[in-house]
Amino acid sequence: MATTTGKELSAPQANGRSEATNIFPQQYGAAGDESMTRLETTVSMLEREKDELIEMVHAHEINNHSMRVQLQETQVDLQKAREELDAAESETKRVQSKFERESDELDISATTLKKERVQHDLLKDKVHALITRNVKQAEAMSGELDEAKDELQKLNEEKERLRGTLASERKKTGQETARVGKLKQELALKTSELQKSQEVVTSLQQQLDVAKKDKVHAEAKLSQAAKEKSHVRAQLEARCKELEGGSTKLQARLNGSLRKITELQDALAEAKRDAAVVKEELNDQISDALFANSEIQEALDAAMSDAAAANGQSAATVEELNSHLKEALTEKDALEKELATIKEAVAVDASAVDAAEPAKDVIDRAKRTEKRRCGYVKKKATKMLANAGVPPIPDNAVTHLTVTHLAERLAEANNEANAYKTRNRHLMAQIDDGSHGGSDKDSTPSDALRVQKSNVGRLRSASDPLCIVDVETKNERIAELEAKNAELEAAQEDTPDIAGVGSLNIYPFELRKIQTLKADLQRMTEARNDLEARIQKCEKEHKTDVHRAGYVKQLKKEVGALTRRMHGAKNTIAELDNELDATKAKVYSL
Repeated sequence: MATTTGKELSAPQANGRSEATNIFPQQYGAAGDESMTRLETTVSMLEREKDELIEMVHAHEINNHSMRVQLQETQVDLQKAREELDAAESETKRVQSKFERESDELDISATTLKKERVQHDLLKDKVHALITRNVKQAEAMSGELDEAKDELQKLNEEKERLRGTLASERKKTGQETARVGKLKQELALKTSELQKSQEVVTSLQQQLDVAKKDKVHAEAKLSQAAKEKSHVRAQLEARCKELEGGSTKLQARLNGSLRKITELQDALAEAKRDAAVVKEELNDQISDALFANSEIQEALDAAMSDAAAANGQSAATVEELNSHLKEALTEKDALEKELATIKEAVAVDASAVDAAEPAKDVIDRAKRTEKRRCGYVKKKATKMLANAGVPPIPDNAVTHLTVTHLAERLAEANNEANAYKTRNRHLMAQIDDGSHGGSDKDSTPSDALRVQKSNVGRLRSASDPLCIVDVETKNERIAELEAKNAELEAAQEDTPDIAGVGSLNIYPFELRKIQTLKADLQRMTEARNDLEARIQKCEKEHKTDVHRAGYVKQLKKEVGALTRRMHGAKNTIAELDNELDATKAKVYSL
């Protein structure tokens, strides 16, 4: 859309100067020409100021475009960071599930080992009881065998005695033959009894051999159970070492995730500090522009007051002229204020868009509902603008913040300025027509206005503020503005590639929320250090197999707590993403 610049408006002004130069030379002389020259100089100065303001608006548009490009790039980087975080979360879940499965297997193995140990103890007790019983029986049988041997020895001695007696008796008499037969019968009976005793001893010896074989078999079973126990213990130790390695890897990955979160927090804090500096520079530049506008306004007010004081004889005509000038100045001020309002609204809108991405956690925690957040931000912005001397933003300003609308408003301002100049040229033409024809009877208010304006030209002194155009001061002012603009561009180039740096607006409640987030991060870091210390302490204290299961359970509890904390952080990030999407949708809809 084409807009009218100050250079394009300079041609009608030059024509007006030539016409004004031809108005007064004969009737009013050099004083009228000097007055018109001063007025034209003032108008040209205002046109230059307007051109500077238009250039500043274009520069701000370019700056807003670059900031939006940076916002898109930063959103891409943030999406990549989210994908990396999701990948780390999935890997953590996989490792944790593997760790839980191995822990369950270890618990099952430990339970099986306990059952086998109980069975082994029972078997051992039974074997010991059997051995004890067999030994007792063997001892009892050994006693009986000894008694039988003693008895056999006695029977042998008795046999020898009976043989001796038999021999002696045979020598003595033949009558003792019957008695000898009886003794033989008794000897045969005793011999049968001895044979029975020997059979009992033989059976007892066989039972003793069987008990010895059972003892050997039981000892073999005990050795086999000991070997199985050693094998199971070796397997448990290997599993524990694998679990310790898995827990170390998991802890390393968790530490990497926490380091990434810390780096993102540090980058966010640095970006906000840089944004605060850029914001201060922008506020200084706006204050300088407002100060320049106030100087122009003071100069115009001084010119009007001098014109009113110098024309006491024709107060009504002066009031009419001043009313025209005041209307023009009022229109000019209204256009300037409207332009400043639009610029400020554009800055506020860009700040809201750019600050949405890095400050999403602040927006989410500070304002849970859209109504409270919008009201609080609007109140803070109004208070800050009031402290800076800027008029409040209208309610409908944010709904028309497009570049096309801004160009249309600038075009309307230029058209109104052209209409104002056309009206002034028409008024000057009426004054010129009154100077070449008509008498005092046919004089019109235009004639009176012409005469009054000539009187104003005559009565101005050399110290009139409109006559003193300090070109060097203006040039110095322009040089200062250009230097500040260059510093601002350099600061924007040196700013990190994070969305919202150029126009991030940090409010006090946001600073408090940032401090709260830093405190939460510090607490999480302390908790992580405490977890590492407890793990090291458990590794030092629980070195035996007796405490191995307790150590694994404790480590599992700690890892579970840390995992739940990570899930909480992930849920918080999801909520922040939802709030950010809602804010972006609302801003883009506006």
